Parts: sequence; structure tokens; C-alpha cells
Amino acid sequence: MSADHRAWAERLARSLRLPGVPPAAADTDAARQDLLGGSADVQGRASSTERIAAWREAIQAIAAHRPGIVRVLAYRPADVVERLTPAVLNTSKWCTLVELYEAVFELTTSGTVPGLSAHGHRVAAAHLTRTRWILLSLPFAPPPVLDAATPVPGISVPADDLRRLEDGSGTAPAAHRRLLSLAQQARDDWAAVLATIEDQPQLAARISDLETDLVHLASAPLLPSRLGPPNDGHTERDAQAVHRAVAGHIVQRQLLPRFAWWPATHATVRLLGRSARLTTAAAATVLAASTALFVLASISPSTWAHTAAAGTAAAGYALIVAATALDRAAAWPWMLRQPAGAAIGLVSLAALAPDWWRGGPGETGPAALAALGIAATGIGYLVIEAANHGVTGLRLARRPLGIGLLGLAHAFWVALVGLRFLLPVFAENPDTQPGEPAPLSVACWYADTGCQGQGLPILTMVAVATAWSFAAGVFLQIVWDDQPATAPLAHVSWRRTG
Repeated sequence: MSADHRAWAERLARSLRLPGVPPAAADTDAARQDLLGGSADVQGRASSTERIAAWREAIQAIAAHRPGIVRVLAYRPADVVERLTPAVLNTSKWCTLVELYEAVFELTTSGTVPGLSAHGHRVAAAHLTRTRWILLSLPFAPPPVLDAATPVPGISVPADDLRRLEDGSGTAPAAHRRLLSLAQQARDDWAAVLATIEDQPQLAARISDLETDLVHLASAPLLPSRLGPPNDGHTERDAQAVHRAVAGHIVQRQLLPRFAWWPATHATVRLLGRSARLTTAAAATVLAASTALFVLASISPSTWAHTAAAGTAAAGYALIVAATALDRAAAWPWMLRQPAGAAIGLVSLAALAPDWWRGGPGETGPAALAALGIAATGIGYLVIEAANHGVTGLRLARRPLGIGLLGLAHAFWVALVGLRFLLPVFAENPDTQPGEPAPLSVACWYADTGCQGQGLPILTMVAVATAWSFAAGVFLQIVWDDQPATAPLAHVSWRRTG
């Protein structure tokens, strides 16, 4: 094997390797010899369809006396790529691997491997689904990187390899159609396995990082234009629409429940059109400005800054609504269940304890501690929820805290809007005796005269409202529809599986 072919195989092997599979050099070497013995007849076939059929026959014949051949192909694809000799991979290396794995995948899904149990067929098929997808996605996108510290360099697929998959048509458009069809089938099969990964505990345990595979699936559009100039605009648009649906499913049902906010946001931004992207950026800018205005008002009190901060927060949410109207995917990174629940929490605070904001200087400390405790309780809930969704290690330390900070930011903006525009209208004031002066209302916090020492300091008041609203927004997930706090603001799913 030439140095270039060896480097190509090593790079591809790094993407295919399943770290949880123990090494078994003897089995792999035996499988290599068996595959070499059957490859001469396979390579002489004229069409890809015939070569796949020949590989099926060869693997069945090998499995009749060495059942371990399928285990090697399914569980050690990296070893298969690295150890096959120039007789198999010196020419048409990618096409040969695709055809070999198409053949063994068909055998396992049809349950026709000699000596392999029904359970063995199912487990092997799930493993092969991943390998098949990675191989067929190579012409469209880089493979998944299992070790982010040492990324996989680009793995190109030669044009001759693509043409060899054409079944003898000799034209590029036909190659595109066949490759697109095979790659789409592989993507759908792998997405179905990932959607029910808990039904495949062996595979889940052997993949070092499921999220790497999920991100690859969401970021590998199978577009004809990636193979060359598009020949059919309708095909390109259809492929884009299908990729959008697949990526959306991965983001909503796989990444967000794992609290993978950054990968989900990155994948979502790539799906958005220009108008939705700009509107989303404007919403983030306006909400940041709201926070800055509140900080400014706290440093240098003024008669307008608190009202401006609340109004700016309301404008930020209006922009989120506008972005969602342009493209529903724009709502996914915002975790809108949290502000929705926070709004309910703020209303309940006013209803259950109308004078919660009152207090003298001696009550500031206990109120601040209460706010801190309530916020910590909400973040603790998120930690438990993340752990129960499979988040472990450093991610369990980072992600619930990050989602909690976003939830607290939402609760803060909701509290600003509610304290300024809603509670002064709807909150109940204490009863007074005839002749007594009317008591101060919660509106005093932003008034020129202030609360005259009868209310909590503004920072403490907003902190209590924020913490209460945040905790309410988190705990309300229990009664909504059994979805995590990171789920999109929706209730109905038109899918067989969750």
C-alpha cells in the first residue's frame, strides 16, 4: 500500500474506531485473510450491484466456517480499514469499503448470516449502521472527530471511486443519484438507531461520545452540489429540506435533552435563513442592552433607566417572537419554556404573597439568602435532570450551570417586565383603615420617590423575583408534558418515537 493510501486508511480508521471494543489482532488477521481470498472474484465484477452481491456470497461462505467474520466487520471497522492490504484497497478503496459494508449490512438486517443468532444479527446491524453512514457521508462532509484534541484531517474520495459506484452508467449525474440514494438510506437508518440508542446498550457503551456522532449527523447535508455543480434545482432544494428536518430532529430530540446547548445552537444557526439570523442577533443585542441599562440604573439611579430596562427587555422578547415567525428553529436555542414558566412564577408570587417586596433594612440579608437558596435549588434540579439524560463528567458540572444561567437571565428579564408593567396593575395592595394614608404599591421601586424605606432595596427585590421566577420555570417542567427544561416550547410531535 502506498504512503498516501496508508495515511488515508489511518485517518478514516480514527473516525470509525469504537473505543469500547477490546483489541483482537488474531481475529482481525484471520478476517483479513478470508476477505483477501474472496476479493479477487468480487473485484472482477462489472457493476457495483454485482460486486455487492458477490461480497454477500463471499461473507456467507466465510461465516459458514468462521462466524467471527461478521463480528470483526461490525465491531472493528477501524481494524478492517487499517489491515486490508493493497490487493483490496490499493484502487477504489472507498468504493470497495462501501460495497463490502453494504453487503454485510444487508446480511445482518435480513438475518442470513450462518451461525449468527437473532440477537447477534440485531446487535451487529446496529453497529454496521454507524459504519455505513460514516463511509457514505465522506463525499459530503468530514467524518466525526472522536478525539477533539487531534482532529481528523480531510478525507477525500477520488472521482474514480465515485464513478465506480455508478453501476456502469459512466455519467456523473447517475453517480450522484446512486450515491445520494445510498447515503440517504444510511442517514435514515443511523438516525433511527440514535433515536432509540438505549435499546442498543452494547453500541452506546462502545461509542466514546454519542454527541460527536449526533453533531456529525446534524451537520452533514447530503446535497448534490457537494459532489459537483447541481444538475437539478429541485433535487438540491429537496435535499436541503430533508437535511433541515433531520438536523432539526437531532437538535430538538437528541442534543437539547442532553443539555448540549452550544452544539445545538451551532447546528441551529446553520439552518436559519438570513432574516431569521439577523433578527435573532438583534434580540440578543437588545436583551443585553436591557441588562446594561439595569446595571446603569443600579450604579447611577435615574428616573428613567429602570423603565427603559424593562421596556428594552419586552422589545427583546418581541424580536424573539419575530424571529420565530420567520423560522421556527430560531426559538430552539432560547429555551423558551423557561421564560414561559418564569412568567407564571412571577404572577404566582404576587398572588400568594402580595407584600413580598416589603421589608426594612433588617430584612435585606434574609431576603438575599432566600433568593440565593431558591436559585441554587433550581440549578440542583437541572443537575439531576441532566444526569438522568446521560450527561456525565465535566459536562455535568458545566452544562446545568450554563442552562441555569440562561434560565436566570430569562427570569431576570421577565421580572423586569413584570415588576414594571404587570404587577403594579394586578398586584393586590394591603387593606387600610379609614383615614389612614394609602399604602405604597410595588410601583414605588421605579418611582422618583422610591419606596421610602418600606420596601426591599431594588437589587434585592429584583433578585428575589428573579430567583422565584427561575425556580418556578424549572419545576413547572414536571407538570407540562414530561419534557426537559431544554425542550422547545411545543407539545405535539408527529413521530412514532419520542
